[in-house]
Amino acid sequence: MSQFNQTKAAQKAWQYRHYGRDVKFLNFEDWFNWTISKIKSRGAKVEIVCKVVFITWSGQDVTAFCMVDFEEEYKNIYRKGKRATA
Repeated sequence: MSQFNQTKAAQKAWQYRHYGRDVKFLNFEDWFNWTISKIKSRGAKVEIVCKVVFITWSGQDVTAFCMVDFEEEYKNIYRKGKRATA
């Protein structure tokens, strides 16, 4: 590694330690698809009918969420840097 690259790497490391890394947020549609796939990977059955998302976990009743619920979570939790629930 050249001296220049080594210096730039040290500067970036200092920046990350003191200010954190830049975050590139997903748009809503990509975030929604990622959330649904994460829920499915945990063993739930997911159905989307007319902007209503039905989630069924084995041995439990069906839970329904409107698309508005996901949009609010996207705006109020994901975009503000808080942890997503999925």
